[in-house]
Amino acid sequence: MADEIIQENGTQGTPPENDMNTFIESFNDNAQKKAFRETLNEDGSFNREKIRDLAGRMLAERRNLSRINEMPESVEKFKELYKPDEKFANLFNEENKNGEKIRKMFDSLDLMCMSNTIGQSKNKAVKDFLLKTFADNGLIDMRSQEEKEALEQQKQEDQKEILQNALGANTDLDKVNSIIDQFIEDESDDDEDTKTVLNAIKSSAKGKLILYSLRNRIYGKPVPVMKTEIGNSLKALQKEYDDPNTTRERRKELAEQMNEIEGIE
Repeated sequence: MADEIIQENGTQGTPPENDMNTFIESFNDNAQKKAFRETLNEDGSFNREKIRDLAGRMLAERRNLSRINEMPESVEKFKELYKPDEKFANLFNEENKNGEKIRKMFDSLDLMCMSNTIGQSKNKAVKDFLLKTFADNGLIDMRSQEEKEALEQQKQEDQKEILQNALGANTDLDKVNSIIDQFIEDESDDDEDTKTVLNAIKSSAKGKLILYSLRNRIYGKPVPVMKTEIGNSLKALQKEYDDPNTTRERRKELAEQMNEIEGIE
């Protein structure tokens, strides 16, 4: 700060000593207060040379502190210098959408480190810790593409088994899925929020059963089955019905079953 100031009337002069004291007392740090008092002349004004000397010492101390803390030249350097474990490297590929949240979080971390003089070593240690913690707790998907595809295939097989057990071995699951999709399309009535909710429900086997049951209650349609299975079932029932040893009561049951199957789409 210069040892002269522009007064309200436009002339130059020396600020009053009490103003200097007020300015210095505004600092909360006693070391700062002492440093600035040492730059004052006897009349209470700032000494230009002493100010330059103080600024030089402060700059030198900051540079020394930056070297000790391994501070990079800019916040962007944190990102350039960071080398994650090989298994996490793909998360930092800008084309990998799965790593987008991690990259944004680390950008914020870099800004915090720069503003708080937290150097490269500690920056890396924090990032490594976060990645390991997230991975250990399932917050980062570390599975390979092959593993994801295998799990998705297994999920579909498991869903198929649940649906088959619930709807019957001769149920045409492709037609069931098609009917559910059409039901969602019809009931959402071009409302994207409703469609999103219904599709989320459809993502599990139990959800499909709920939607299919709801659809059947609304439209009163039976469970679709494979035509070949229908034929085989009817033949088996008809054969038992025609058997001379079949009782009257059993024939009545068989007739009801055949009528029910014949009514299936």
